[in-house]
Amino acid sequence: AVGKLEEPPDQPEPAIASEELDEKASAVLPAGLLEQLADAKWKERLEACEKFQEFVEGLSPEEIQSHLFVKVLAKKPGWKDSNFQVMKAKFSVVAVMAEKAKIFGKRSTACVLPGLVEKFADIKVKGQSGETLMVMAERLTLNFISLQVMKVAFEQKSPKVHSESLDWLNSAIKSFGFLINVKPHLDYIKKGLAATNPQVRTCAIGLIGTLFLFLGQQLRMFFEEEKPALLQQIDAEIEKMSGQTAPAPTRGPNV
Repeated sequence: AVGKLEEPPDQPEPAIASEELDEKASAVLPAGLLEQLADAKWKERLEACEKFQEFVEGLSPEEIQSHLFVKVLAKKPGWKDSNFQVMKAKFSVVAVMAEKAKIFGKRSTACVLPGLVEKFADIKVKGQSGETLMVMAERLTLNFISLQVMKVAFEQKSPKVHSESLDWLNSAIKSFGFLINVKPHLDYIKKGLAATNPQVRTCAIGLIGTLFLFLGQQLRMFFEEEKPALLQQIDAEIEKMSGQTAPAPTRGPNV
């Protein structure tokens, strides 16, 4: 049953003003870590991220201050770091927090999710970016995270971000099962179908094929107003999927 999907319970996270960030962080993080995260040398920044991860892994779930720690990672150069190894390491720390912390809520999510989605455009980072989002979806529900991903992705101009976000959603539905409210997601699929970039259109059509495994022929009626050439491609994808069964979930609440 598709049904109405629950919003994740909002775990209150205290707001942290920018001017108090360093003071609060210095009180709990290992000495020198804040400075090392902002070092001009990328190897120093990478080492700082690795130390940060070890530190978080050594804490109890109650001791992990997700919002504070995510804000520290987001601090300049933050999600704009030019080195791909540093970015992967930062997103890895976020994944550990999302999995382990007693509280990892919407504030922490809002702080990191735009950076994760933007890095879909970077071939060297997109794997870790996608995995961190999967872990966050396990924590905060797939429906909540996937709608945020789509919203942020389609606010960007990059066709690469559009195609990779549709691809990520395709993988996520195969991994979690049909744990999304389909109608709000359809708006973004239709934006993908309307794209001038052929790769974006291809990813949107592939996603329709996956949704067909869960919804069957009723899905087709949502696309009846599309242009005939596009409908032909959608029908070909549906035909390709006919007779296949939806994969069993490998992550999330139904595993």
